[in-house]
Amino acid sequence: MKNLKRFFPPATAKPFAALRIAVAAILLGQGFLLAPGLHELYGENGLIQNSLASYLAHPFSINVAHVAQWLAPYGVTSAQALNGIFVGYLVSLSFLLLGWRTRLAAVMVYLLHSVLIYNSGFLSSYGADTYAHIVLFYFLFFPIQKAYAMDATRFPVSAATSSYHRLALRVLQVHIAGTYFVSGIAKSMGEQWWNGEIIWRSLTVPQFSQWDISWMAFIPLLPKVLGWGTLVLELGYPVFAFLPRTRKPFVVMMVLLHGGIFVGLGLHTFSLFMIALNVCLFGISAEPVPAPAAARSRTEYTPNSPVFS
Repeated sequence: MKNLKRFFPPATAKPFAALRIAVAAILLGQGFLLAPGLHELYGENGLIQNSLASYLAHPFSINVAHVAQWLAPYGVTSAQALNGIFVGYLVSLSFLLLGWRTRLAAVMVYLLHSVLIYNSGFLSSYGADTYAHIVLFYFLFFPIQKAYAMDATRFPVSAATSSYHRLALRVLQVHIAGTYFVSGIAKSMGEQWWNGEIIWRSLTVPQFSQWDISWMAFIPLLPKVLGWGTLVLELGYPVFAFLPRTRKPFVVMMVLLHGGIFVGLGLHTFSLFMIALNVCLFGISAEPVPAPAAARSRTEYTPNSPVFS
């Protein structure tokens, strides 16, 4: 334990609590957007029928089609099974957002997100759902209920700070930094990010185009600079995000990067999710609030203080 405290000084759980709230809110918003087309996306007679969905799924994964098959002998229709999974998913997200029965809510959200979105959403899932799947897995073990949560009031925690909080934060920070770095390496190996072609194509392809950017053709240096800037941010993530002097401006630049994706490409859920990851993990301090000077002096000179035990 002494070695753990030496390398991982005690920290608060505020970054995880903020990330819990942000992720739950974003996924709730995504859920309400999916609601009108729920049966078209995941239903038995939707765009991908249950038989095909079961065939495409990983052999060891569970999707909506599997759950519907298991419940069929009990008189539950496929539509009712899908509705039940979806309602349970939204309710669990609401509990996660409020921090009520947080650990149980995290388990339910992870399982239902896996069944509904990650394993069944062949047409609607993309990078945002992959990152959500990763973060929700970490929520099963990390201290997401120890701040900004109803559980923190109903079941007070004995220690507001812990070395485990710091260790958990570092694990997720390194994971996110690694994904950015690997993405930057993959991008830098092609010419499209160096000559600006990928910026132009992304902003003009009908699937993502939000604005008329034909004027950019007269400023060929601009897409090149945007491509270079993206490479610098992603390749430099393991350095800039961890150095105290560069962390805050770096977080601002990452927010601007994903804000540009939000506005320019219309990838709203993905952009909000990545902004939340950057702000919560690197923009919110986990440092304990220093005790008042009077309290510190009483602790220092009281013979029965834990300092001397």
